[in-house]
Amino acid sequence: MKIVFVLNALVMGGAEKHAIDLARRLSESGADSSFFAIRRGDFEPEGIRLSQPCADERYSLQKRVSALARILASESPELIVCVNDRPLMVASVARMLSRQKAKIVVIEHSSIFRNRKEALLDWFYRSFQNRADCMVFISENQRKLWLSRGVAPRSSVTILNGVDMLRFSLSEREKFRAATRARLGFTQEDVVLGCCAVLRPEKNHAQLLEIIARLGPTSSLKALMVGDGPTRGALEERASEMGISNRVVFVGAHHDVRPYLAAFDLGALCSVAIETLSLAALEALAMGVPMLMSDIGGASEIVNGQNGAVFPVGDTQKLAELVQRFRSESGSDRLQAQVRASVEAKFGHERMASEYFEAFRELIQRRD
Repeated sequence: MKIVFVLNALVMGGAEKHAIDLARRLSESGADSSFFAIRRGDFEPEGIRLSQPCADERYSLQKRVSALARILASESPELIVCVNDRPLMVASVARMLSRQKAKIVVIEHSSIFRNRKEALLDWFYRSFQNRADCMVFISENQRKLWLSRGVAPRSSVTILNGVDMLRFSLSEREKFRAATRARLGFTQEDVVLGCCAVLRPEKNHAQLLEIIARLGPTSSLKALMVGDGPTRGALEERASEMGISNRVVFVGAHHDVRPYLAAFDLGALCSVAIETLSLAALEALAMGVPMLMSDIGGASEIVNGQNGAVFPVGDTQKLAELVQRFRSESGSDRLQAQVRASVEAKFGHERMASEYFEAFRELIQRRD
């Protein structure tokens, strides 16, 4: 099975990490995968083969399409796997120019659009979506939403995201926890509310600052922000204005987030758009960290009231109530084991890779 993955850019986002992890897992079943990045990124992980170096930003989109067409003609893949819709558009045109017969798969990672522009772009991408040989949804809630929008691909399948249960585990939490908390200045009494996400507007980190300001002054509640991005400066400034800078720790982006997840007592994602089935949430849950998540995309397919809970988008009062509910029990071995067990069977890497391999194999063998 020969596959070319097409991404918008090699960055440290969940969709990109998902594609890289998937390619690594598929290689264990004999698949040969390479990657094509439309534009330059800051993430070049080991163990993957780039069909081209990350292109210079001066390269026009037309030249990127032509470059991909040459690669497709040279490598003759059986599958082109596109990570979201802009790569789907580029790959669809490149396949036509290359005169190759590779099947095109698009893995959709978004749900709610961030703005009107994205909604309009979706209408533009619709013809490419409906001509895709297969559309992969990563949550059942997402599938229902997209189909309600009138998307009608030639075939579709839902394959839930998976996480490496050996790499993210209770033993890894124990290994990293004490040292990380000490290095970051947290005491044993502190309850750390953590968020692992790129610092972008749709992730809505500001809501976590509101929680710390509301619940923190008379308690041991602290916040740990793992990630970097365009809103970091504004968030740090806002924390200072609110007088909570000493209760909020920003550690930037890290390839290995396990030490920081281990320092969490509770995890939170306050996204208002895009989020579908968060890998960061699954990684935290696998390490025994309860997750509080805005009710968007597949959040309700991950948390169930016992391993965490969902709250209405933007509802700070409800989030505050959930923090108060879970904080008292967050350190118990019983809860950690319960949280871990909730994702162990359903969201493992092996299950995910097996389902993708079977879906891809059937698609290659299908006669149109």
